[in-house]
Amino acid sequence: MSVIPENSYRKTYGAAALGWAGFITYGSLVPFTLRDAPMSFQGISADDPVVALAHLGGLDWVTNILIGILLAYLLMGTLGATTGRRAGPVIATLLLCLSLSFCVEFAQTFVGGRVPSMGDVIAQSVGAIIGLAAWVLLGRRLTRMIAISAAGGDGALRAALLLMVFGYVGYALFPFGIILPGRGVLAHFNHPGTFSLWPDDSAMGLRFILLSLVKSLVLMPLGALVALNPHRPAKDGLVQAIALGLLLSAFLMMCRVFFLWSGTDTVFSGLLRAAGAPMGYLVWRGLQRIDLEGLRRILRPTALIALPLYVAGLAGIRGIVGGASPDAEKIRVILEQLNWLPFYYDFAASSIRAVASVGAVLVQYGILGVLLALVLGRRHAPFLIVCLSILIAMSLQIAALLLAGLRPDPSNPILAAMGALTGAAVVPWFFKAMAAHMEEVNRARPRQAAPATARATP
Repeated sequence: MSVIPENSYRKTYGAAALGWAGFITYGSLVPFTLRDAPMSFQGISADDPVVALAHLGGLDWVTNILIGILLAYLLMGTLGATTGRRAGPVIATLLLCLSLSFCVEFAQTFVGGRVPSMGDVIAQSVGAIIGLAAWVLLGRRLTRMIAISAAGGDGALRAALLLMVFGYVGYALFPFGIILPGRGVLAHFNHPGTFSLWPDDSAMGLRFILLSLVKSLVLMPLGALVALNPHRPAKDGLVQAIALGLLLSAFLMMCRVFFLWSGTDTVFSGLLRAAGAPMGYLVWRGLQRIDLEGLRRILRPTALIALPLYVAGLAGIRGIVGGASPDAEKIRVILEQLNWLPFYYDFAASSIRAVASVGAVLVQYGILGVLLALVLGRRHAPFLIVCLSILIAMSLQIAALLLAGLRPDPSNPILAAMGALTGAAVVPWFFKAMAAHMEEVNRARPRQAAPATARATP
């Protein structure tokens, strides 16, 4: 395994920090309408800190803490804090985080629909301190894991699958609105809709079926991790995958039902999640028995069949299928009221919804990019994949308006291009990483067969 040089990912962290800072600033100033007169800067009332500490589930408080954590973490990576001298990067990171927070809150005094508050500055400062601590404790290790995964060599698949599992756990617990015991854990558990055996009847339908299918796939990387070990017997590996799936799903269910302010779950959803681990194990064991060229020959026709089904699934999740067709007057009203500002509808509700919805769309079109790359092959430029993804996104938005009377989102084509481009880049990485993994498996097989050969020799 190659040694990763210190600070080799500073430019990557820098680009991510710049993008995150721009995302924060943009989202904080939407809809960019000026006030007639600047709004007074809101301070914190005497009981606000008490409320914040007693109930960490306040969504604004949690959102701003998360903003500060990620910004500080990325800035520490940008400033080269992988060396032993951390004082300079720590001070610079804190100053940059505080400066951005103050500037954004000050700018909000001139923007309509926004309320500047010192509480946001304090929450982001708390998040920055946590982000600094996270970098000191985990920065080098996580950077190494990302670098190994991106390199596509030996260990890349294991690192990537670990990152996928951690990423899903973070997404499942988002926005981390923790309920402390003093706020009534049991009261939240007993609240209607928090926990049940089966989803409500009103949630049934095509969208429910599609989302259930997605839930059954999310823990497949966990099972694939178990299957990566070539020395483990197949039966033992399957049992371990089932056990790990059940344990992780039960952990997520307990966190969402008992300790998360906005958390809800059902036993049905938990079992679907748990089923993903053995599914991933069996799929990966099957892939390991196929040579790389054979895998290419299998994946391309499979992707060709899956592509139209997946696009139809996106239409179903969007609510296009089965919706009531609107009349011309309703369509005209929707278009007149439509705001064409990118991400306007995401940030108009809350920052939490913005992050969750943007992330979901990126993942959806990332999968589309993978399918397009497999179908089109290596000879086609990413530009064609981006154009096709934008065309599909725009077609779905138009269909949502004309067939179901749903408001289109102008941000989706932008996110579709970003997600599809990322997904297309995953395909060559996967084959490179798979080749390295198969070499590792082939090296392990002679060692397993050696004792039997020795015993058979007279």
